[in-house]
Amino acid sequence: MSIPATQMRPGMVIKFKDDLHLVFSVEHRTPGNLRAFIQAKLRNIRTVAMFVERFRSPDPIDRVIVDEVKMEYLYSDGTTTTSWTWRPSSRRT
Repeated sequence: MSIPATQMRPGMVIKFKDDLHLVFSVEHRTPGNLRAFIQAKLRNIRTVAMFVERFRSPDPIDRVIVDEVKMEYLYSDGTTTTSWTWRPSSRRT
């Protein structure tokens, strides 16, 4: 779902340069006679690297809706990690 850069908010997850990023902070800047821009501090979810990026106000931003799932670590066999998805019991006793 694309949104304009002016609607970007901290806590959102966006797709930028083919990676998912978490938005940490957003500032709307208007320096003197120059055009206004949005300056956002982003964290790459895969690499955990943080950086600052500038967007023009009308730039379309791809917002991603992410579901958080509680999981429990089970074991790692060297190349893969196995985990278990936690689900509340639906049985009543």
